[in-house]
Amino acid sequence: MKVFRLLFVALAIFITIQGCRKTEPQINSVSSFESMIIADDFDFRSSADVNAIVSVSDNDKSVIEIYTKNPAEGGELIKKGLTDNASVFNCHFVLPLQDESVYVVRRSMIGFVEEQVVEVSSSTIYCTFGLGFKSISTNTYLVPAGTYPDCSSAFDYDIPNNASGNLQVPNGDVWRLDAGKTYDDGKIKFLGTGNTLIICGTAVVEKVEGKGTIVITGTGSLKVEDDYEPGNGSKLINYGDVEIKDGGSWKKIDLKNGLIENHGTMEAQKIDKLDNTDLLNTGTLTLHDKLKIKSANLSNDGTLTCEKIEFDNTSCIVENFDQLTLSEDNDLEATMNNYSGTVHFDKKLEIKSSGEFNNACKLLVDKEFKVVGDLGNEGYIEASEDLKIENGATVNVYSGSLISAKDFELNTSIVGTSTGYAKIEVEDDTELKSGSSLVGKIDLCDADGTIETNNATIGSDVTYCVNEVPATDCVPGNAVVIADQDSDGVPDTLDEYPADASRAFNSYYPNAVDDASIAFEDLWPAKGDYDFNDLVVDFSYQFVTNANNDYVDIIGTYEIKAVGATLDNGFGISFDIPPTAVASVTGITHTGSLIQNATNGLESGHANKSVIVVYDNIGSILGNMTNTSSGGTTTTYTPTVVTITLGTPQTSIGTEPFNPFIYINQIRGREVHLVNNLPTALADNSYFGQNDDATDSNSSYYKTINNYPWAIEVPTSFDYPVEKVDIVTAHTKFGPWAESSGASFTNWYENQPGFRNTNNIY
Repeated sequence: MKVFRLLFVALAIFITIQGCRKTEPQINSVSSFESMIIADDFDFRSSADVNAIVSVSDNDKSVIEIYTKNPAEGGELIKKGLTDNASVFNCHFVLPLQDESVYVVRRSMIGFVEEQVVEVSSSTIYCTFGLGFKSISTNTYLVPAGTYPDCSSAFDYDIPNNASGNLQVPNGDVWRLDAGKTYDDGKIKFLGTGNTLIICGTAVVEKVEGKGTIVITGTGSLKVEDDYEPGNGSKLINYGDVEIKDGGSWKKIDLKNGLIENHGTMEAQKIDKLDNTDLLNTGTLTLHDKLKIKSANLSNDGTLTCEKIEFDNTSCIVENFDQLTLSEDNDLEATMNNYSGTVHFDKKLEIKSSGEFNNACKLLVDKEFKVVGDLGNEGYIEASEDLKIENGATVNVYSGSLISAKDFELNTSIVGTSTGYAKIEVEDDTELKSGSSLVGKIDLCDADGTIETNNATIGSDVTYCVNEVPATDCVPGNAVVIADQDSDGVPDTLDEYPADASRAFNSYYPNAVDDASIAFEDLWPAKGDYDFNDLVVDFSYQFVTNANNDYVDIIGTYEIKAVGATLDNGFGISFDIPPTAVASVTGITHTGSLIQNATNGLESGHANKSVIVVYDNIGSILGNMTNTSSGGTTTTYTPTVVTITLGTPQTSIGTEPFNPFIYINQIRGREVHLVNNLPTALADNSYFGQNDDATDSNSSYYKTINNYPWAIEVPTSFDYPVEKVDIVTAHTKFGPWAESSGASFTNWYENQPGFRNTNNIY
């Protein structure tokens, strides 16, 4: 790419989920709960499960935050975590059906922030940040390593020890010089095509002629005493040692339509021309003169030293992953990408108008550095003398990058990002020529504070010696150091537990501020009066995760809002967590002896689930028939905070609101759950199918024959009906919502015009 661009991409797979964002049908009013016609597959959920896959394409570790909407406009945090080694943050959350989007924030380790709105129109949402920041990043070579025969491979002829004279390898043959053997004083002639010579020993040859493949293994060495100019299409594959040398005189390499791979050590005078011949170096390649490329690519992931690289074709690409050193003046007329290593020019460098240098790590220039073409900096550039950026050049600097120069002259524009600062440090003179400009978040720092602006354009985000960039493996340590006192890989500024390596982030349900509610009818297996106030509990969860995004703590806050019951019920929750993973449970409220707890605080008797009973007898705590009738008993109860500490961090703990339940009138086995939630191991299954219960353990739980529930959950604090008042006459959109299987009036529980009869709500 000639110009890096910042792209925000939000992709969605359109898999329709139940109740999500459908067109509102016309629904007739509903007179009573039992007049409703409910579809068999409707579960009375007012929320939907959402999986989020957030990718960071520039590979910088980042903290991802997901909000209900823009936090500047009152949005609340739902989920928070760190991208993994693949630069992806995977998470699951539960969102009210009425919410059609979420607000995603990416906070980079090196200080910049990206934000975007992501539409929630499916069960999985995709979000990508950073396209353009590290657009040259790669995990593969332009010139990939091949697979070649070795000393154990099949062969046609084994060259005798101490052989001499010409070796003539027939068409299609594989010849081998075995380890410990030598060959000296002769030519290698490849006859025909498809010939291979495997050198596992020591070979000294006068010349190589014809088209063939030479493989030097890790135990082998090859010395060619004349210029290496084999036939068109030849390959030189080295894992050992190669010298192109006659006595004290180094010789050249010249190859057309072939391939050179060096994984060992190779030394020659120069590579006179790679004509349609790619070069891969992962070892040590030393040239005492130039390396010339025509219609070819060079991938260096080792140590490569030469005087200069010349190009016969501007479409050539040089990529560096390790150490590339050039000792003479160089003109760059093609593309050079420095991914993760150091490119060191001992003398001058000029990026010509046809040239492009994309730097993601270290670029060092000891003499004058002139830019006429394209320059992108995402790492560190050091110009020990003058840095001149000429008119017509295209220069982009990215968040966290640093340019250091002795003298700096700008005749065009340098463009920074809008999300984080790049820095330019100048030791002596800074001159911004007329017509030049600095745009974006760039911190320009001249050592003596003298900058000649000459009516240049300076953007409003440009600062002077104020904003630093963090030190990295590529950017030197004179920049700001990212503090991480617990060494968990999360900077203190983004770590909510900066002194605790086992904890890093907080996530929430339903969000960081609000409560959800669970409301029960308690006559199961007989149906109730559908006022859904026999027990109403407001609740919320805080989830503490570590730097691996594993769950460490679950902090549940429960507040009893209403007890419209004459029965003494208990309230608990079942989590999809192995009981052995739980270290402790604190905060539960028990007044009797019905519930038997294990030493870690979980209820005993559950082999595969972690079950807590928050209240063993609600009647003895708050009293019965409380907060449900006008003129009746009214009281408040201090919220109960229950903390579940996991001795073994968990990647998953189930889906919010998990599996809340009541047991009725101190009969532990008489459990009531949300529709289709499973009973616990202590439930008495003999109740199923009795009275009005139509549970079918093969397909559904806790529904009547007409698909009516005994419990509902609402993703906000529920304004419940007064005693003996049917919910459909209190919340007038509940009936149309339920009959539409959640497609209509997804926000039925809100206090909107025409949504409720206030006289029927407590």
